[in-house]
Amino acid sequence: MISFPGKYGRWTGHFFRQLWAGSIRRQLILGITLVHAVLMTIFVVDLVSRQRVFLHQQSLRSTLALAQSLAANSVSWVLAGDVVGLEEVVRSQRDFPGLRYAMILSPEGRVLGHSEDQHTGLYVSDPVSLSLLEGTPTIRQLVEDPGVVDMAAPIYANERLIGWARVAISREEISSGLKNITRDGLWYTFFAIALGSVFALFMARGLTRALNHLVQVAERIRGGDDQVRSQLDRPDELGRLSETLNATLDTVVAQKQELLTARRDQDRTLQELQKTVRSMEEVNECLNMEVELRRQTEEYLAKEKEQLAVTLASIAEGVITTDLTGRVILLNRVAAALTGWSQEEATGLPLAEIFRVVTMDGSSPCADPFQRILEQGRIANTGGDLQLVARDGSRRAIAETGAPIRDARLRTIGIVLVFRDATAEHQIHEQIFKMRKLESVGVLAGGIAHDFNNMLTGILGNLNLARIYLPMDNQARPLLDSAEQASLRARALTQQLLTFSKGGEPVRQQASLAELIRETCDFVLAGSSIRVQLDLAPDLAPAAIDKGQIGQVLQNILLNAIQAMPGGGIIQLRAENHHHTPDAPLALPTGDYVKVTVQDNGVGIPAEYLPRIFDPYFTTKQHGSGLGLAITHSIISKHEGLIQAESTPGKGTTLTFYLPSRPAAPGVQATAITHAEDQLCAASGSRVLIMDDEPMIREVAGKMLERAGYEVLYAVDGEEALAQYRTGMEISHPIDLVIMDLTIPGGMGGQEAVGKLMALDPAARVIVSSGYANDPVMSRYQDYGFLGCIGKPYEMQSLLDEVARVLRLTRRN
Repeated sequence: MISFPGKYGRWTGHFFRQLWAGSIRRQLILGITLVHAVLMTIFVVDLVSRQRVFLHQQSLRSTLALAQSLAANSVSWVLAGDVVGLEEVVRSQRDFPGLRYAMILSPEGRVLGHSEDQHTGLYVSDPVSLSLLEGTPTIRQLVEDPGVVDMAAPIYANERLIGWARVAISREEISSGLKNITRDGLWYTFFAIALGSVFALFMARGLTRALNHLVQVAERIRGGDDQVRSQLDRPDELGRLSETLNATLDTVVAQKQELLTARRDQDRTLQELQKTVRSMEEVNECLNMEVELRRQTEEYLAKEKEQLAVTLASIAEGVITTDLTGRVILLNRVAAALTGWSQEEATGLPLAEIFRVVTMDGSSPCADPFQRILEQGRIANTGGDLQLVARDGSRRAIAETGAPIRDARLRTIGIVLVFRDATAEHQIHEQIFKMRKLESVGVLAGGIAHDFNNMLTGILGNLNLARIYLPMDNQARPLLDSAEQASLRARALTQQLLTFSKGGEPVRQQASLAELIRETCDFVLAGSSIRVQLDLAPDLAPAAIDKGQIGQVLQNILLNAIQAMPGGGIIQLRAENHHHTPDAPLALPTGDYVKVTVQDNGVGIPAEYLPRIFDPYFTTKQHGSGLGLAITHSIISKHEGLIQAESTPGKGTTLTFYLPSRPAAPGVQATAITHAEDQLCAASGSRVLIMDDEPMIREVAGKMLERAGYEVLYAVDGEEALAQYRTGMEISHPIDLVIMDLTIPGGMGGQEAVGKLMALDPAARVIVSSGYANDPVMSRYQDYGFLGCIGKPYEMQSLLDEVARVLRLTRRN
């Protein structure tokens, strides 16, 4: 709708609405007049537009023709350089209608001829002319202006550009002609509007006369005159409307009589109905009270049922209810998922068929929980872990509680069974139990390894000294070599035992697992008939690991896989990034890990042996030690990771372990020096103090150092070592280097003694030694004030190299 803003706008809008809505005659006249006005306006606009386009195109063609003509007539004059002739050619165009100017230009921009003589001989400098000279020599329109057409045509002679012919023609005559056409079109429009208005007036007069007659008849009918009839006699729609109106009046009159008769009959019937209604109202009131009571009862029951259904669907435990015969009445969504039976399928079946439970080892079925709960008559639980056997045969650990269902009179009418999936909890408990078992073994292994390393230190040291003292051709040398190799193998065994102990903590550094996996596979599988298929993620994250220990893990797993495939086969090794979430069934903290999976297609592991493969000294091999996978489990646990095993007899075994992918703090690494430099550091007369509670170690280490030319002193514990060091300082005969045992039972060990020694002499040179070769102090000895470390058992050359290295580094500093 058209809106008219403001006070005068509202008044104008009201005036036009009254003018339009007052009468059909006015609407018809105004409508025809408006249609004529719109059509004629469109016609005039279209005519003027088409004429404008035509005249503009004609002016372009005329200008183009004039420019081409001027170019053609000027060729010879331009070649001859005849300026007078060119001016004559240009002047001959002055009489062309609407000509603004005409000129001949040289390729350099000089005006050779112009319709206005004062421009001849000058050079053009306006941007339009310069763009013409610099552009491609083709016919073009130079100026886009509604008032003028400016065209240029190149002048060629023997296919060479010798000049330009430029012509500009005014469009004022075109504009004047368009104004005249517009004026005439407006007069035609006014004439058409007037003619249409007169025609609409005559046509509306006849139409409204008939409508007025029908309005008068309708007014009399509304006043109550049912005898009036329309006298309009026309062959058109208004005539048919008059006939229909008369027929409708006749029908209304007849129906009115029928209604009067029916009204009298209705009054008699109404009196009888009123009597019946009064009696029915009394009955209906009693029924309404009964219906309302029933409705309230049904609403309460529906609400209770809905609340029970929502509760059962929302809880995380499975719920099964039975009747007194033990047949299932209801099971919720969780119970359906755990058992594999839907509500529709389980209804009416015995509980023992739906809820089948066996012991954790799967060896025997458990008692029917329905009978057990009925016999106890109270809340009862399993008192231990069970396995639920689902409809598809899958098994999962569950925790289960049951209770009898009683009615208002405390009579038992069934039971309710509540259970939950405890698989993840059971796995976590198993992992914790296994870790605690390994920790208990580790305490024992650490003590044994420490004492064993002390003994091996004396054995290896004496063997080294004996080989030095014996001639090369002595028959006892091969025996000494065999004894030394046996001692070295014993040292390797103690290293494995130390892995279980708390002292065997990994020295972590950020490393590429992909590179370590490739190196280990190449080393272990060299010369083997086993083939490995590596699937390493391109974006595999670095892990914070002890490369030596994780390399040992990979070696142990690969060696087990090789031994499981004596006839050859394929090992599939996959490494990928893994993000662990709290809801995942793994005993791991939330975070990012590297997941490594090693799968073989060997003989597999029997189900009864699988839970024990990580136990120390458990093995099914004839010559196995039973430490490989136990050490592997210990290393992974100390890396804050997790290792799992799956196996199917006859198909193969899959070992999967997870390692944190966060970076580790940089460790301290020793600086290597050559053996030749070591010998230079072994200055004659250097005093070395050996602090150890084992007399055999003090004796053998002292002989090794004395053999190399050192003066050796001895101390049993830290207090004695500090006293001897202080005495050396007082008599101006200082001790050059101290070798301290890390742990002294019942006395001051090296970790405490080195701090007091540094307070006494900040320049003191101390080497730490321990049977706990993997102790954190040994891996980060510089953080505690030591300059070097040597793990027991050690050989003579290793001891001399480390002593020389520390003396050499200190002197340089």
